[in-house]
Amino acid sequence: MTAAEASVNVAVSEFSSGWSMELHPGPFNPTPVLFRRGMAAADSARRVASGEKLVVANPRAREVDDCVIAILLCHAAVETAWHWEQLQANVKPRHWPDEFQKGMTLVAGAYGRPEQPTDADLSKELLDLSAWRNFLQHGDERARKRLEDRHGPFRPEALNAGPAAAVVETSRNLGNYIAEVSGTQRLFDTNWIDPLAD
Repeated sequence: MTAAEASVNVAVSEFSSGWSMELHPGPFNPTPVLFRRGMAAADSARRVASGEKLVVANPRAREVDDCVIAILLCHAAVETAWHWEQLQANVKPRHWPDEFQKGMTLVAGAYGRPEQPTDADLSKELLDLSAWRNFLQHGDERARKRLEDRHGPFRPEALNAGPAAAVVETSRNLGNYIAEVSGTQRLFDTNWIDPLAD
């Protein structure tokens, strides 16, 4: 690690809740940053929807923005954690999200830990989160069809504080499952929010 990389890691560790240089030496894992920013966006959406956040020119547009940000960042946090644990275990990363379980099975095997299959609810949460992310980020016909199959036809009013809060819990559940399988620090077990600027 170069001196510059070490400096960045130390600086990040000083403000990253859940990040410990002692437990995670070496390359920087951005998972906690992505998750905390997703939580902050969901919290902002909640505050706008409740009228608590009053200094907003267009509250509805801000709530939509915050919901989209929460979905994309929470999805990114889970996918990053999943890839990170495979790389740390010297496992060739599998295809996301279809081989989520296969990747975690290989990680558990690499550490000599028992296999812990995901339950039906957790698998559904992963596919729901991925459907939203693919729709928002790609928007092609396949992504639209996948979202419609899981959530019904898209309606703009669906992008609100409710789904924003739900994806935080989904990513927390998935992230804690990843940590349980790999035996690493639970980077998603935080409620600390650095609020987004009004």
